[in-house]
Amino acid sequence: MCPKPGSGHIPYRALSSSLVSHLACYSSISHHDMGVPKVIQAVVSRHSTVKLSAGDQEHASSSNPAAEFQGFATMGNRFLKSLDLMTRVKGMYRLLTLYKEQGSGGLVDKILIDQESLGNLMNKLVPNSHTSITKIDFAALDQLSIQPLGVYGDKGALVDFLHRVANIDDETAAFLLNPTDASTRLRQPALVSGLYFLIPESASAQAQSAFVIYWPEDTTWNDNAVGVVRRNRTTFMRYLTKLTPQIRALISKDHADTLVWNARDEEKDEESDDWKDEESDEDKMDDMYFKFEVSKTTAQEEGARIYRGFEFHHPAIEEKSFPIDAEIPDDIRANLIEARLISGECQQGFLAPRFIPYIKNTVWIDSDFSPLGFSSTLHKYVNISFDENLNEEGLQILLDDGLLRKRAAGVVDGYREHQRTMQIARDKEVANTLIKLQTRFQDNRDQLSEEVKFKLAQAIVNQHPRLDINRILDRPSNGHYPHDSLDYLRELVVHYPSVLVAQNEILAEAKLGIIHSKTYEKVKARFLRNHDILVKFEDSSSQALRELQDAILGDSKTKDTSLLSKGISKGREILEIPGSYLQEWEATNPDLSDDAFLELLDNMEIQLPHLKPFLEDVRCLAYRWAIKKLDKFTPKLVNRIDQVHDRDSGEKAKESVMVSMNTENEDKKQYNTFRTKLQERLRTNPDAPNLVVYEVRRTVHHGSVTIYLRAEYESFSEPYMEYNLYLLDFSQSDKAQLEDDPAFVPRPEAFGSTTFRLSVLDSIRHVQAMGNKFLLIVDQPSGIAIWLGDRHRIGRDRPIKHFPTLAERKYHFAINEQQRLLAVAYIELTGQIFLQLLSMDETFSTIHALGSPHNVTAWYQDDPLEIQHVCFAGGHEELCLIERSGRIRIYSFVSLSFRGAMVQLPEGVNVTSIFSTPDDSALILVEEGSVNNYQLRLYHWNSFGQRPEGILLSTAEELRSPTSFSVSSIGERTNVVFVSLTPALNVMHGFNLQIESKNTAYAFRSKEGKSRNMLEGTVHNSLLDCHADVWTSYPIVSTKAIEELNWRILEARSFKAGEWLVELLCLIPIHIAVARHNTFIPLKDGVLDSRQEQRLLGATVDQITESITLGWYESILNSYMATKPIKVVSSMGEQSVGKSYMLNHFIDSSFAGSALRTTEGVWLSLCPTRDLLVVALDFEGVHSIERSPQEDMLLVLLNTAISNLVLFRNNFALSRDVAHMFTSFQASTVFLDPAANPKLFQGQLVIIIKDVVEGDKREIVKEFTSKFRQIVSDEQEANFITVLHASQLSVFPWPVIQSKPFYTLFSKLKTILVKQPTTHATAGEFLLTLKTLMAKLRAQDWGAIDQNLIKHRVSILTTMLPCALTSGFAEMEPHREELKNLDNQQRIAWGNDTSEVSFCLSKSNADYAGPLSILIHQWRSEAAREDINKLTRYLGDRVTARIGHVRTWIDSNISRFPAESPDIRSLRAILADSEDLLRASVQLCQVDCNRCHLPCLYPKGHNLQSHDCQTSHQCLEKCAYASEHIDVDEDEDDTFCGLFAGHGGPHLCKPTSHSCGEPCKLRQHRGCQQTCMKLPRHPPDEDHICSARNHQCGEPCDLSGISVIDVDGNKDLYSCPNHCAAAYDEEHDHHVCSDKLTCPIKCQLCNRLCAGGDHLHGLFGDAKHLCGQEHTCHHYCELPGVCEIKTEPRSVESTFTGVYETFQFTKFTQIANRLRCAVPIARGSLNHDPKPHTHSTDTNLFHYCEKKCENCGYICLLPLNHPQEHETRHGSMENTFWAIEGNSDAMVEIQGRKYAAHDSGTPNICSSVCSQLGRHAHIANCRTTEGDCQSNEMMHITERMVPNPDIPKDWISHKLFWKRTGFKGRVFSNWLVL
Repeated sequence: MCPKPGSGHIPYRALSSSLVSHLACYSSISHHDMGVPKVIQAVVSRHSTVKLSAGDQEHASSSNPAAEFQGFATMGNRFLKSLDLMTRVKGMYRLLTLYKEQGSGGLVDKILIDQESLGNLMNKLVPNSHTSITKIDFAALDQLSIQPLGVYGDKGALVDFLHRVANIDDETAAFLLNPTDASTRLRQPALVSGLYFLIPESASAQAQSAFVIYWPEDTTWNDNAVGVVRRNRTTFMRYLTKLTPQIRALISKDHADTLVWNARDEEKDEESDDWKDEESDEDKMDDMYFKFEVSKTTAQEEGARIYRGFEFHHPAIEEKSFPIDAEIPDDIRANLIEARLISGECQQGFLAPRFIPYIKNTVWIDSDFSPLGFSSTLHKYVNISFDENLNEEGLQILLDDGLLRKRAAGVVDGYREHQRTMQIARDKEVANTLIKLQTRFQDNRDQLSEEVKFKLAQAIVNQHPRLDINRILDRPSNGHYPHDSLDYLRELVVHYPSVLVAQNEILAEAKLGIIHSKTYEKVKARFLRNHDILVKFEDSSSQALRELQDAILGDSKTKDTSLLSKGISKGREILEIPGSYLQEWEATNPDLSDDAFLELLDNMEIQLPHLKPFLEDVRCLAYRWAIKKLDKFTPKLVNRIDQVHDRDSGEKAKESVMVSMNTENEDKKQYNTFRTKLQERLRTNPDAPNLVVYEVRRTVHHGSVTIYLRAEYESFSEPYMEYNLYLLDFSQSDKAQLEDDPAFVPRPEAFGSTTFRLSVLDSIRHVQAMGNKFLLIVDQPSGIAIWLGDRHRIGRDRPIKHFPTLAERKYHFAINEQQRLLAVAYIELTGQIFLQLLSMDETFSTIHALGSPHNVTAWYQDDPLEIQHVCFAGGHEELCLIERSGRIRIYSFVSLSFRGAMVQLPEGVNVTSIFSTPDDSALILVEEGSVNNYQLRLYHWNSFGQRPEGILLSTAEELRSPTSFSVSSIGERTNVVFVSLTPALNVMHGFNLQIESKNTAYAFRSKEGKSRNMLEGTVHNSLLDCHADVWTSYPIVSTKAIEELNWRILEARSFKAGEWLVELLCLIPIHIAVARHNTFIPLKDGVLDSRQEQRLLGATVDQITESITLGWYESILNSYMATKPIKVVSSMGEQSVGKSYMLNHFIDSSFAGSALRTTEGVWLSLCPTRDLLVVALDFEGVHSIERSPQEDMLLVLLNTAISNLVLFRNNFALSRDVAHMFTSFQASTVFLDPAANPKLFQGQLVIIIKDVVEGDKREIVKEFTSKFRQIVSDEQEANFITVLHASQLSVFPWPVIQSKPFYTLFSKLKTILVKQPTTHATAGEFLLTLKTLMAKLRAQDWGAIDQNLIKHRVSILTTMLPCALTSGFAEMEPHREELKNLDNQQRIAWGNDTSEVSFCLSKSNADYAGPLSILIHQWRSEAAREDINKLTRYLGDRVTARIGHVRTWIDSNISRFPAESPDIRSLRAILADSEDLLRASVQLCQVDCNRCHLPCLYPKGHNLQSHDCQTSHQCLEKCAYASEHIDVDEDEDDTFCGLFAGHGGPHLCKPTSHSCGEPCKLRQHRGCQQTCMKLPRHPPDEDHICSARNHQCGEPCDLSGISVIDVDGNKDLYSCPNHCAAAYDEEHDHHVCSDKLTCPIKCQLCNRLCAGGDHLHGLFGDAKHLCGQEHTCHHYCELPGVCEIKTEPRSVESTFTGVYETFQFTKFTQIANRLRCAVPIARGSLNHDPKPHTHSTDTNLFHYCEKKCENCGYICLLPLNHPQEHETRHGSMENTFWAIEGNSDAMVEIQGRKYAAHDSGTPNICSSVCSQLGRHAHIANCRTTEGDCQSNEMMHITERMVPNPDIPKDWISHKLFWKRTGFKGRVFSNWLVL
């Protein structure tokens, strides 16, 4: 917590003593407590209040700290997983890890989330809770509680702890104790410093006990640790205290013995109290007092020492550059074989070559593209071919590309025409074959019936072998029966597999395994109960036997006792049946299987022949059951087979035609021919590269179309050399230590490999690293090429300089990095010697000559000489030359003469390399001795020539066969290092050189080594004092007054796992964006991925939005806390003013300060509170030399647009130019318009002036007020305070850190934040707004963000809508996703809807049949037998419920957007059309079934071949004449009607049984029941007539060949598939089907059916098919002006090719859209009233002005016919060319790119190029004939100027230039323009 005002502070020395009480609590605990031997356990409560002196605080906010935390780590990028000791500790997971990354000041440490390990932990706690870092189910994790205990300490104690808790083995313990650095991590197992989560084996499932362990670095607990290590320690301890309610410090005995509890106890015993008080006061003052002096040092002797330095290994050093058997000339092979060092005065590195031979070059493409990106990729390749496995869908996607379709038009059209012709022929043949199949089936129907009957009889006999199949079939046993072969049935089974399925279903339904007949079962039971009595009767004539038999076979409805009692009583005397038999008989229930019973009957018949008639009567009951089964299920199975045949015969016909016409082979042949011709057409140049396509597929997600392409790029290339450039760097601490101790051995690390290519004929002469720039000098056959610039462009762009190669000329080069000089020495064959000096510009981008070459031949009167080496001498324009003779001379380019002093090397000295030291103090020669022994010879420049022998420095035996050398420096230039490279040994050696000069040197040094009050003699007190360091940099308890979440109860020992993990993740800020190359670049999951950037070239705002994810914050914002409102606090300002320190204390964030400027771009962190989420954005400092004004402007736009409170902290004492301070703010006002973005730019700007004392604050505020008043006066309505901050600005003169007001003022900031309006209602809404805003900045779309938000939301909803309507879910794959509010993730209640119901959404009625059938069967099986009106109501209710559910979902997601938006209206229209399709999908045909008289349940208007009720087609009622049946059980229900379902007349089991049965006279008419239903033997003169209600005409319906127009304007012909339903004998003028009151044609304006009440009204020529509802107009607005403006990247990879550079860029252009008419069309009309088509019905209709900027083509954003100047946001200047004053080499550099005269201006944005030029003038064609155009705004140009040099031109002012364009131009007050 923060110190209370006025309270005393515990001196630093007393800190350790203040913790003694905590340690004393454990003094009585055994050393083996917790299983930790010899460890003192120190528990420091999270609530401990530790106060420190203000002098102890290190100002930790010198730069933006957010770069300490970048995204998440994927472990393995620094060392192999196999070497990770974490995997050896059971139950251990890495939460946070330490990671080294290249920063602007050297290697910097970052703390990252270990994504993989954290995900494993989550899935360990709750399986499947972690899918990816963006998809985490925190709610599921909340079901588990965890009890975290923090643990830290020295490595020895922690290893002992792991021995006991995790049972690690001794080998692992030994590795854990080993020192770790960059090189050891590559060679032996190690554990990276970080926070670890350890689950002990004893943890319970309900409350997971766990340890959170801080594993330290080697020197973490050393009190003299370097600053980087101390900062890491503080940061990790901050996290440990935030994550655990209790912490235990484990301290080994060795470390405990070194603890200093109170260094001054002995002194206090000897001093008086008065003296102690005085000393205490003085101590306090001493803490604020540090004395320094500038000391003068003069070396007595010049000298130099060499120390053994670093040793570095890397696999690329020893890698062979080419295979041994590679075909490469020997003279080239020798130069390319090995790695070489890179030169650099302040950098070290090496270059690793690799030979790429003459082979086929194959590059795989395996990526997703936007449609534009996909098209652009295809257009790169002249030749395109397809893999044989590429499917037709993929080929079609390729042909959808306009260019390819155009190139292959003739081939494609010919193939498709042939396909159409073939298809017509096939369709005709299929129709004929289908007729033949159906005719044959009907012809064989009787045979099929007999075979089915035999098949069923067979099945009965198989179940009951005692039954005789011939008796069942009622035929003689000795007859010949051809149907028994089942030939036709087997044929059907072979050709129609579903017949077998139907057969098995019918057999299962028949239940033939048990003879189920009530009469049979009753008789069987009576028989078995009386079996014993029956067998006792020996005389069949016995009256008692006959009565007993009659009783057994008697009426089944009478009780058994009444029937049998008589027979039993009569037979009792004869058979001696006991009197109790009747009671016993009633109690028996004999059970015998049917087969056993029938066998019993057969056996009894043999044994008791007198019972044969009775037994036969019993057996007949079984046969009667079997015959009834045949009668019932034979027609049923035949009808089922008929259905199958009717359904599948179409496919069978197709198969038959395919076989007969050899369709498959013919299609394959034609398709292969087509592919061959297509490839020939697309492969026009055999020598050009070829793209082989293997797979193409299109996916749509949330409205964004993505095309996946897997292909390989084939080309045969010439052999070339590939060079990998590796740079080394050192940590800050290493550089600092080397400054103090020249013998210190630093530890380098390699970073950032860069690759470039050169021809094998090219030879690298020199590579020089100069910061972020590189100089590459290459010998080429045509000359010497020089590249200069960024390392990623070296070897790729054109060389900036070229020296011709002449056989008689030899070149030598020297570089002076500090002076930016390049010297060239060359000797002609004639012996003439020339020296030339060239200069590099300040940005190391160009080279130009400083005068002509100097001929120094006159200085050499001796024989022709040869220059062996050259280098610059000191820091002057002087060149040192070493001649082969050993003479060393220095030439001055200033005096154009040689120095008098020279050096002659001893004879025999072989100099291999020379260097000038980076500090310009000395010349170093590398000399090769015998047996590859090397030594250094050093000459001081100041005494050059005075000591000819120089100073010899021996490297002893360290250098063995090195191949290259360099002299560089580490950190300061005085830290000189000599580097050698030996590829054969895979080693790079560094030697530290200490060079002493006679020069007088001045040094700034401390007067006293340590402050008196600095604790002396401590070694490991940081184990305890680390808590004070945490307090110094962070608030122990948040000072923000915003209340914490309920679950943040510090006293609690258990936490919900999800909440605890959210607490962890919220501690780690994430990198969300950077600004580079004048472009705003959003990051994906905190990572800058160049491949992702490539994929987004040309992407729309929607596609960019979809690509942005915020890592671990994605799940928190989008799900776990999606409903909470958001307030955004951002920190911006100058560099190194404590922005992050202040932000941490304001909202309890964890941005860590750093002495280095490592922050880049924007970082985000979350601070959850009870009522809202506070989002913290930390921005890099403005006005950095590394940022262009446009990049600053883009960052400011994001900040001011999204934030509710902008904290701008600055140091007014140093920066008093307020106007300059806010230049980027003012520049941002011309882009996103706040008026068009009402929810943006609402944040108050709070300017915080740091370190203001009480007496100065009023004057400072007064000065600020004055300067802001001037800004407002100059800018008026365009001032940035009004435009960007809604006119809200506050100024806080903030007190000095650690003072009382420094902390109390935070409450005022809190009040301001609370009072700010909430512009982000939910976290989900904020997430989408942030992503969309970043996407707009990336695409440079300056339109209203609401338009993008609406389009994005509409796009997502439109994509999800079909799935929502059909299934009730937003997505079905890969997992079901319920309908939710996308802003707060709240589920939409199902209401009356149900997930069990699925629909079909299609414009084709044929697609409805399957889903509709399933839906009907969910209601009832054989639903056609039910009341059809009930079914219709059920289907309508289900559709209504689904539509209501989806409408609620749509409304919840668009309620926050204006309803009159064109996109919302479009969505509503799509929804309405989809609802119509959904309703249409459940409308039933209801025409009579083709197989029976029930209604057809196919969809209305289906085009299937027949109508089907989807039942068995059999009537299920009982026969009306059942009483007439002979020998039929009264209680059986097996006597059913044998007619088709829905028939008229009485129910008959068989048409011939109770009626005439002769064929109906009218059987040729539709609706006929085929058999006469009159009484048998009716008078012969009466016609045979069935009982059909109506014999229909049956002619095709007259509604045929009707021309219709669908909703999309497509014309087609419609023919009703039904037949005339009028009575055959009724006169009628038109043939009309049964649907005579409904028009089956769809509405011309929507997908509903026509509301016309006349089926035939379409026959009239002027008939209009309308649904009777109001419609939206489908025409486009026709009023003047522009309806909508879209800013889209028109080209994915536009390539700029200029004189100096060739590069790719994204070209932005505007698209002017005409919106659809918003005027509704009244019911019954095809068009609305004479009103013009207009996109809005609003009375204040808005259209944009149609004027375009003549430079970029962007359209004016003001209303049509506006009175003022035109105004727009401007885009790429595609209509301009550069005109530059000067000679032909003149160039201008804008935003890091160089342009020459006549280069296109397309890569530049029209509105920003002027701001980049600063003071400038424009060039325009002269408008006068005499050239008399001189004025204040204009000046004539007398010289000819390109382009179009014949046209005279004028200089015109910036103001006049924009005035001539008619567009408003911006002129800022701090500009100086001509």
